[in-house]
Amino acid sequence: MVVKKIPRNKSASPVATVLVVEDNLPSLEYLATLLRYRNYHVLEATNAVDGLKTALVFRPDLIITDAVMPDCNGYEFVRRLRADPAIQAIPIIFWTATYGERGSAVLLAEDLGVECVLSKPTEPEAILIAVERALALPAAHPRLASAEASREGHTRLLTNTVFEQVNRLQAANERLQVSDAQYRSLFHDNPVPMWIVDARFRKFINVNRAAEIQYGYSQREFLALPVTSLYPSEPPASRFATEGTPTGLIGASVVEVRHLTKSGQVMEVSLTRQAILVDTRPAWLEVAVDITIRKQAEEMFRDSEQQLLLLASRLHTAQDDERTRISRCLHDQLGQQLTALRMNSEWVLGSLPDTPVLQDKLRASLRVIDDLITLVQKLAVELRPAILDYGIAAAVETLVVDFAANSGIRCSVRVPEDVASLEPARAAGIYRILQECLANVARHSGAAKLEVELKNVDSKLVLTVKDNGRGITTEQVSSRSTLGLLGMRERAAQIGAALSIQGGAGGGTAVELRVPLLSGPSRTYAAGIQ
Repeated sequence: MVVKKIPRNKSASPVATVLVVEDNLPSLEYLATLLRYRNYHVLEATNAVDGLKTALVFRPDLIITDAVMPDCNGYEFVRRLRADPAIQAIPIIFWTATYGERGSAVLLAEDLGVECVLSKPTEPEAILIAVERALALPAAHPRLASAEASREGHTRLLTNTVFEQVNRLQAANERLQVSDAQYRSLFHDNPVPMWIVDARFRKFINVNRAAEIQYGYSQREFLALPVTSLYPSEPPASRFATEGTPTGLIGASVVEVRHLTKSGQVMEVSLTRQAILVDTRPAWLEVAVDITIRKQAEEMFRDSEQQLLLLASRLHTAQDDERTRISRCLHDQLGQQLTALRMNSEWVLGSLPDTPVLQDKLRASLRVIDDLITLVQKLAVELRPAILDYGIAAAVETLVVDFAANSGIRCSVRVPEDVASLEPARAAGIYRILQECLANVARHSGAAKLEVELKNVDSKLVLTVKDNGRGITTEQVSSRSTLGLLGMRERAAQIGAALSIQGGAGGGTAVELRVPLLSGPSRTYAAGIQ
């Protein structure tokens, strides 16, 4: 017997006591909570027998009961209440879901003296109004319906209920048929291979036709195979970390694996795996998409990309070699010839008689020769900076100082005291990347300030260039048409360095080049226009 009595609220005015008789616990809790919210005293009973006992003991002001209960139907419950003089005058409300056809059942309830019949579900306000009206009725002794009339009425009610349940079952069966057709369409007739795997025993539960065609196994063969038979080698155990309770089967994942067909062919597969329950058993729904052709295309693309990088590296090496050769030719040959020509011209100038016109012409030729020597030296430096012979730190410092003087941008440069010697190709690569970076700042940034730092960090030589210009965009960084940035990336890959280019949130651009090297102390320089 389950009976609860809520103590009266002493601060409130006296209120009525209501007995709720309901075998459905959620419905009982709902109704009791609603009545308590209105400050009624609520008694609870989960069956008719306990309801009768509670009514006799506590004499409630109102009883709300279901019409169909397992031990005693609501009509018999009301008939017994009405048969006892001590409690026969208590008003009663039926709250039930059995009234698909109300006619005779409602008449029977009225014959038994039931004040009101409410159908589930009912709006809370309607329930409270019915309770207030029932409590407001004057006390009366309702006439008692005969036992035979009660049985006939209840029989009709149960018959109607049976028909209603049959109709519901038929509708549910139709929905199941539709669901089964949808399942077959989505699973068995799906053109993509899929199957259901028992997560605990790693066995196939079901497979669709597409899986049979692609893998060469019949459904019977699939169901006899362990899941591991699809793999050329044992798959990682983490793929089957599903043993245990179904609560561990939440979510889906996608993995790329290799599968083996019945004929021995190896396929690259993208496997989408969704956690499900099959008859309360933890299971996986797996969808296998053949990506062999895509993986082959990706491999070909990677090979092609590697070949292009190798070609770009060779082109850069060839360019640097050719620049070095031309630089030496300009410096060693053309420079020497121009120097000899100038010396001869000076000798001629000193040997000429005092002829102003000839002397002026010869002096003008000497100025042209001097300009040619300066131009040759400049071209030689641009083709292969001699400063690189003194180390990358000196080359970076000199390049930034010259850039500040020529661009009018206020620059600062910070370089290490000591850097391990670099291969000529790697030093030239760092120099050319910085050179291109400075050219981009001058052409595109609109910056007024530039900071360049070369430092040793965790056995790496890190070159950073930061400006306060308008900032590079994400689209510009990722663009394949920006030849300057593309050249910087190619040179970085050629020397085994990592290049990062980012636009600042408030403007400006930061470029970072990281090259594996040894570490050393540092000093700071300021250069350019202040």
